[in-house]
Amino acid sequence: MSDCGTNSCLCHASTAVSQSMDEMDFEKGLWGAASDGNLARIRDLINKGKNPNDPDSYGYTALHYAARGGRVEVVRELLSRGACPRAQTRGGATPGHRAAYAGHEAVLWSLLVDGAESLVDSDGDTVVHKAVKGGHHSLALEIIARFPGLATVRNNRQQLYDLREAAD
Repeated sequence: MSDCGTNSCLCHASTAVSQSMDEMDFEKGLWGAASDGNLARIRDLINKGKNPNDPDSYGYTALHYAARGGRVEVVRELLSRGACPRAQTRGGATPGHRAAYAGHEAVLWSLLVDGAESLVDSDGDTVVHKAVKGGHHSLALEIIARFPGLATVRNNRQQLYDLREAAD
């Protein structure tokens, strides 16, 4: 450590720590609590009036974050508090898309209600496409077993996956 002497130079340490307002809102809000799986915080925030369907600046709701993280208890709590399983980002991503891509089966089955299974994102992808893209072929087959109509849906690139071959 050098000694700058009295008033001979200006020495100061600077940390490059800064946080945007969006990041602070995320951490303090439902989105961060859902991502972290903090069920007590979610209950507290909703009891204080936070809306579980409010999107962040990217269009994701708390349900999207819980689904991506495989937080099945959080997903169930959010749904019981009015969170919409059909919520879509500007790009059309649903909580179900996030769960399917990540392979979170229990979460996915909680979300596929009221026609949410048939929603497509801006690429034309369904939950089946997302499961396959995430490498979860057996999950894709199970989705098709429950929702046979999804087997023939082509995305915007005209891709129709042969899931029978993918699962072998």
